[in-house]
Amino acid sequence: MWGGLFLALMTMSRTGHWIGIAIMLPIMVFVGSMWFGTKYTLVDNRELKIQSGFIHFETVEVLKIIEIKKTGSWLSAPANSLDRIEIFYNKYGGSVVISPPDKKAFVKILLAINPKIKTEIA
Repeated sequence: MWGGLFLALMTMSRTGHWIGIAIMLPIMVFVGSMWFGTKYTLVDNRELKIQSGFIHFETVEVLKIIEIKKTGSWLSAPANSLDRIEIFYNKYGGSVVISPPDKKAFVKILLAINPKIKTEIA
């Protein structure tokens, strides 16, 4: 993806399409912030804060997490990989799909806080 964006930017700069460059640069900054700014932070061992770039995506209470399982969902999510996990956090179907780099360690941390979480990952 980055190669395609960079190639388009270079082509526009060589051909003098300055309006295209003016449009492409903010798009690259936004995509870059989403890509490099996706993070999952545990706040006070109570809440999992999910952020993707400039966007605060969601906050999930760890004690309300019911189940964590692997998913291959292609749906839009704060996840930089297709090797994803889905966190179910209420009995009415609330869930979020994420992709922490070390899924097993991530799940173990959540299990240490809430041992009632059902999972086959850890």
